[in-house]
Amino acid sequence: MPIIHWNDAPERPRAHDPQGFAKLFVNPSVGAERLAVHVSAISPGTRAHDPHAHAEEEVMYVLEGSGSMLLGEETFPVAAECAIFVPSGVFHGIENTGDTLMRYMVILEAKRDA
Repeated sequence: MPIIHWNDAPERPRAHDPQGFAKLFVNPSVGAERLAVHVSAISPGTRAHDPHAHAEEEVMYVLEGSGSMLLGEETFPVAAECAIFVPSGVFHGIENTGDTLMRYMVILEAKRDA
């Protein structure tokens, strides 16, 4: 069973957000077949990417900061220590609406065949 330390996890920068990044922990490169896990960080006033939908279920857990979460046609406030469940096919997106860096963990089901 692989143990991935923060310092050893590959980091993907966010081109439009100099402070933003994604740390990649669990994915096929460590032998995962059904899950992916990463930690994202986004600066105030930014998103990791545009709202979208996909077939895979997803959970986001806010580690620090605050923001808003679009789920379907509704927007909800989110902050540290809250979990967000995104069902399959639901349009969604998270945005940092706070004053500090927002960090959140993403647990995502492996890509489904459409």
